Amino acid sequence: MRSQVRLDIRSKKSFGDGMTFGDVGSYKAIEGSVAFAIDPDDPANADIVDLKLAPRNCDGLVEYSTDLYILRPTDLNRGNGRLIYDVNNRGNKRILQFFNDGVHSNRPITEENAGNGFLMRRGYSVVWSGWQGDVLPINDQLAMRLPIATNNGAPITADVRSEFIVEMPEVRHRPLSAADYA
Repeated sequence: MRSQVRLDIRSKKSFGDGMTFGDVGSYKAIEGSVAFAIDPDDPANADIVDLKLAPRNCDGLVEYSTDLYILRPTDLNRGNGRLIYDVNNRGNKRILQFFNDGVHSNRPITEENAGNGFLMRRGYSVVWSGWQGDVLPINDQLAMRLPIATNNGAPITADVRSEFIVEMPEVRHRPLSAADYA
């Protein structure tokens, strides 16, 4: 199996202006991206639709990347050594809202976002990454950048069917990413 992974950190900031969470202490917010390159001929990747039709780099690997956001204790030795991966909803970070009663934000960095600090007081690191290729990178949503599969040099196209239920009056259209009403 041939693959490559590269982590690119864009920023490291103090979470909640350095507020502390009991014996665990303060937290850091880390923002960046992860770049991957995978072997389209590896049997482990056989179920990825049209992967063999994606463009390859000079090593014969298919490249893609995703956004990454991490909240972790500033001093990892004071944490509990456990990580919670929050499988985000359409690129939206929700775990602090649901577990900590925090104010929702896709860029959690303030005391308000920490809420009651439940996860932090217990020393958890929280990790989010984009995993849906149709989420637009707006409103700090986690996005993923995927290659376009081609057939004889032309992008592969086909019919896609979706059902949209709009519960707001005056909405005339919606992006496929469902990121925002228009």
